Amino acid sequence: MEELAKNIAALLRQAQSETQKQLTAIEAVVFNIIKTNNTDTWIIEQALDSLLDMQFIGLGKETFLQLLEYYKTLDREAAKEYWDIFDEIG
Repeated sequence: MEELAKNIAALLRQAQSETQKQLTAIEAVVFNIIKTNNTDTWIIEQALDSLLDMQFIGLGKETFLQLLEYYKTLDREAAKEYWDIFDEIG
């Protein structure tokens, strides 16, 4: 049982490491979205969805909130839906 716990912990560390790499790429996308005042909601929502997924392992919170604040200026109602999901994840 102890060996299983060690294997699971190793897998979780590996997943977090890979997700950190993805986060770096998404942070660049978010920076670009905000810098260029991109209004493409599909791109914004794809980034928000990816960042929400990362919340389950404790990554990307600041980037998510930064993009959500920007998205709120474009579509307040949709941004609130993302906030509610984020709030549920905790």
